[in-house]
Amino acid sequence: MGGMRTLTMLLGLLLAAGCAPPPVEHVQVHAEAAAQTRTAGNIVLDRIAPIVPVQDNADPAADCGPEGQSGIPRCLDLRQITGSGASRLDPPSIAVQRVALDLVAAYARILADLAEGRSTAELQADIGAAATIAGSLATLTGVGTAAGVAMMVAVPGIQELAGRLEAQRAGQVIRQSLIADREMIQAVLRQLEDLTPKMYEIYKLKRQDDRRAALMARDRAAADTAVEDIKRFHAALEAYVRLLRATSATLDTLARDAQQAARPGLQATQAALKQAIDARTEAQVLLNTVRQLESRPLDGPRP
Repeated sequence: MGGMRTLTMLLGLLLAAGCAPPPVEHVQVHAEAAAQTRTAGNIVLDRIAPIVPVQDNADPAADCGPEGQSGIPRCLDLRQITGSGASRLDPPSIAVQRVALDLVAAYARILADLAEGRSTAELQADIGAAATIAGSLATLTGVGTAAGVAMMVAVPGIQELAGRLEAQRAGQVIRQSLIADREMIQAVLRQLEDLTPKMYEIYKLKRQDDRRAALMARDRAAADTAVEDIKRFHAALEAYVRLLRATSATLDTLARDAQQAARPGLQATQAALKQAIDARTEAQVLLNTVRQLESRPLDGPRP
């Protein structure tokens, strides 16, 4: 919220001074809003990861999750070691979604770079980061898909996207190609959204089992906690879906800015900055809704 207040003050000062704000300000805010979607997604995935069925793994015998009470990983699963922030202990479908969220944020950063007019060297650094993430996603989406994994992101063309980005990492930056890749990233966003009903179903069934067990043990407080937790997870998923959709719209805005050859005038720049601040404020409200999952751990103390 402090960043929003700073930008609001900046806008006021610029209006008072009668000059146009730097055209990059609203671009930065939009890129930050896209990153908030990744944060929200990881919170949701943290919640669902421990209860995703073992069948999520293509080879149940190779389940490398923690064993018993010790928490020691059963084995080293090379398929789940990626260049991104995905947890090594995540089931494959969860690892894929984390990497997909990383890719969306990295691509938003590329569009922001283009809109800001950054140097080729700066562009190539962020393109390289996105290329590595896209390569990891292409590898992970090839794991377990034959077994019918229910929560796997599957977007055709990810391997080709990784190749295009890799070619531009150390070669010529093709502006229009990068902007056109927006459709691929938006397809990833739609895939992530399409997985949320299944996430809710898995979570609800698990917590309903917990509620039944609590009722059998005559623990009314635990049973009520399970019900409230299901409702809280439902609200968090709704907020997450809204963030995914907002991020898709944000990519369109960033792409439009990246296409513009001339700097916008004062009025257009002011409107763009206000729109970006409003979008980030809304994103923060949605993120705070998702963060309610962090404030009430699944196995934490009961009220």
